[in-house]
Amino acid sequence: MIAKIGFACKIMNPTKTKEWIEDHNLKSTTVAFMNRNSRADQEKKLISLLKHNLRTFGNMLLFVSQMPVGMRMMRIGSDLLPLYTHPEFMWFYNLPSIKKMIDLKLGECGTFARNHNIRLSFHPGQFCILNSIKSDVVDKTIIELEYHTYCAEMMGYDGSKFHDHNFAINIHVGGKEGGTDGFVNNSRRLSQACKNFLTVENDEFSFGVDDVIKIADKFSIVLDIHHHLINSGDYIMPDDKRLDIIFGSWRGQRPKIHFSSSIDMLIEHVGATDLPDMKMLFENGFTKTKLRKHSDLCWNNALNEWALSFSPMADIMVEAKNKNLASQQLYDIQNKSI
Repeated sequence: MIAKIGFACKIMNPTKTKEWIEDHNLKSTTVAFMNRNSRADQEKKLISLLKHNLRTFGNMLLFVSQMPVGMRMMRIGSDLLPLYTHPEFMWFYNLPSIKKMIDLKLGECGTFARNHNIRLSFHPGQFCILNSIKSDVVDKTIIELEYHTYCAEMMGYDGSKFHDHNFAINIHVGGKEGGTDGFVNNSRRLSQACKNFLTVENDEFSFGVDDVIKIADKFSIVLDIHHHLINSGDYIMPDDKRLDIIFGSWRGQRPKIHFSSSIDMLIEHVGATDLPDMKMLFENGFTKTKLRKHSDLCWNNALNEWALSFSPMADIMVEAKNKNLASQQLYDIQNKSI
């Protein structure tokens, strides 16, 4: 199986026109803006946004399909269906004509993605806290996760299967108070399809690798090596025994890891060829909050080689501000070393 290197949600191309960029990226709106308009204007706006996003999603997939197979991995923006999870706009998505449009267009996009070996995923926002001790937060999280599941199934991904075609809906455990037990307990309220798509990622502050592997028997684990570095100050390596649990949680499906670099300003303190000394950075006043911020590109060669050392075992999602430009950069580095 060819290892993939992917990007998140947005396509950047400095050689293209503004119109081309707009036609290859999703759009959304806000509840506040919509509530300033009449019902008729709301419907007009939502139809316009929905048609744009469904067309744009197809354009994004076409763009990715023209990349080498090893770059055909993309995270879909959660605003694919604008305001879908807001109860005051469910009337719009209950319209038969809208349901038919979504079913048709997302079905076409899903078929295209599978036919062109494009690995897709979602990453719902940080407000999704499944283990929250607040019932209303859990309720809203479940609605959000089931929305992403609906989109996946409309694309033709089989929710009765475990990560059909490697499709994933990735979230963090959530708030510290709820713990992993709260996550597992509340997950019982999810549909089986949602649970089959769900993956859980370690974070920088509350739930590190040692925490998330506690639920690896129930959910696939996405290892974020940058988060682990910020959380622990240590570099996790491909021979770490915990990876047997993490990668084993995918039950034969291709695992995925996340990779990012701290903000580019660190180059003044580290250089572009050495692994950052986290202990030194912490001692020099760099906080976890500052170090967690993503860089524009993959600026540090040592970090890049570290990330690529996982590629024989897992696909790599690059989380950088310059999106596909950063994933292209890491892909080129990988090919030069082969």
